[in-house]
Amino acid sequence: MRSLQYVGGKIVRYEDAHEGRFNLGNLSSLNLKLLAPLLRVKHDLDPQFMAPYEYGAVILPEVNQDEAISLLNYGIAANPSSWRLYHYLGYIYWQQEDYAQASDIYAGRRKVAGRARMDGRAQRAYESGRRLRAKRRAKCIAIFTKPRTMKAVKEMVTKQIMRLDSLDERT
Repeated sequence: MRSLQYVGGKIVRYEDAHEGRFNLGNLSSLNLKLLAPLLRVKHDLDPQFMAPYEYGAVILPEVNQDEAISLLNYGIAANPSSWRLYHYLGYIYWQQEDYAQASDIYAGRRKVAGRARMDGRAQRAYESGRRLRAKRRAKCIAIFTKPRTMKAVKEMVTKQIMRLDSLDERT
């Protein structure tokens, strides 16, 4: 409850100072440095109370992603059967474009309730990363394969394409 009041008070003060113009999609302007400690106090008191983990999973990544990950990891340790906490954690990694970690979190937690949902999310996270890597590779190849006249430039292009091929093979 204190966390809600803290964030709500910051929003009200921001709106008063900026003529009611607050973007709820960007909480970084509120300077919510006390939010993580407030949520940590909760999990020290009652680790099985889920609402603060869920609130932190939604609000805290905008403020401090590392704190959000830490809070969710603590929540998962205290509540290993709660598939939603895995979902929130995987989503944070997916937003960071760490698709491998997101996929591992979704795929590694198939034992909990909600398995079908987790299986689908694991596959989508993996595919998102694969598509992004393919798109980046195609852009690099397009840049490096334009016709060149200088021998040194052609050698550099060849090396870069070989490097990209090597990265794809390792992936």
